[in-house]
Amino acid sequence: MLNDCKGQKLSSDILLRLFEELEFDFDEAGQPNLPTLVCHPQLKETAERALREVEQDPRYTELMLLKRNKYYAQKRTRRLL
Repeated sequence: MLNDCKGQKLSSDILLRLFEELEFDFDEAGQPNLPTLVCHPQLKETAERALREVEQDPRYTELMLLKRNKYYAQKRTRRLL
């Protein structure tokens, strides 16, 4: 789990690394249900900027495609008891 950013400021790269390690669901439209990011009020602008940047990153798009495919593949193989 991503737990040491070694003093780096919050950035799109850090968020991308975090999203790589997390598992999350997708809605009916295929959009990810991302976790809530909780931070100090002084980091709000930095966090919002990092989120905007990561959403524009092609690596994010590729990662979401892989995670979406994995999510739906697991959902298809679930058995209801």
